[in-house]
Amino acid sequence: MMRRLLVVAVAVLLTLVNHPLVPNAIAGQAPAAPSFARPTLAPSVQALASPDKEAIVAAIEGFLRSQDFSDAAVLDAVFHSDARGWSETNGEAEHEPWSAYVTWLKSDRQKPAPRDHSTDVRRITDLVQYGNLAQAVLMTRRPTPGGPGYKSYFAFQLLKSNGRWTIVGLAFSSDRLEGQTDDRTLDAMGIRPGMTIGEIGAGQGRFTVPLSHRVGPAGKVYANDIDEKALAGLAARAKRLGLGNVETILGKVEDPLLPKQALDVVVMVWVFHHLDRAVALLKNVATSLKPAGTVVILDPASERTGERDSDRPSTIDSVRKEAAEAGFELVRTETFLPNDNIFILRPRTPARQ
Repeated sequence: MMRRLLVVAVAVLLTLVNHPLVPNAIAGQAPAAPSFARPTLAPSVQALASPDKEAIVAAIEGFLRSQDFSDAAVLDAVFHSDARGWSETNGEAEHEPWSAYVTWLKSDRQKPAPRDHSTDVRRITDLVQYGNLAQAVLMTRRPTPGGPGYKSYFAFQLLKSNGRWTIVGLAFSSDRLEGQTDDRTLDAMGIRPGMTIGEIGAGQGRFTVPLSHRVGPAGKVYANDIDEKALAGLAARAKRLGLGNVETILGKVEDPLLPKQALDVVVMVWVFHHLDRAVALLKNVATSLKPAGTVVILDPASERTGERDSDRPSTIDSVRKEAAEAGFELVRTETFLPNDNIFILRPRTPARQ
């Protein structure tokens, strides 16, 4: 896996120019809070004889600090302005400018609350330097109350420019996403060739691509989001992959603006537990469904794993309650995924009201 990630990271395209960084963003930052877990070094990395090793490790540590403490200034400092990111999960490679992630961190509306990472396992397992270029692999594991947790891998490509090491490419893979786009999952969702699908919160298309492949040229995927830049990236990706059955729709917080009475299935993947007005959105979604249409929610199984990244985790009871308020019923819950639940909803008929 690490070899594949490094191959992807090498493909980064960048303009080799001096990069003005936030002054002293790494060297002069405040001492780490007690919750921060510094990465350890594998023996091969410890044995590496390079005067730049500490600076390279510091850039990777800065990336972790930016995530732990939602610190966009640190992220600005450790990433090159032309940096690109890749995700190689579920066999699909996707990429976007990491400036989009910086923008997200700076947003007061979506800024995540700092978490306690003191029990995280973080280890730099590989580091290779070629003059002013370097590659490194970081493994992280976050234990959960339900078990040892899952591993994630980050493959960094770094550049020394103007005397500073910055990240110019990042590839990511995680066991956390295991099984999400497998055939068994799409089968459980009821996704079949020829269907018309609406996807809410599609982002840059991690789930849109397998949906497009599954419904085929006779089907259609309406990919919705409230982030116009993410949809632009999705549209470019669909064009690059030749996915002529994907159409993007810029929606609203309470209304995805999907076509009316046209959809066989509406899908939300890792979206529902982040919705502030889930009931209002479901009511609007109901108007887009065909008479036999369903809504499918794939969300973290916090009650099984102990993982919680939202103030309103999607438990079976909470989904059933909100579905009922919106005029839906929870007809089935699939629990075969190791980290997620799949909830199948359908509108209540007049006889069931």
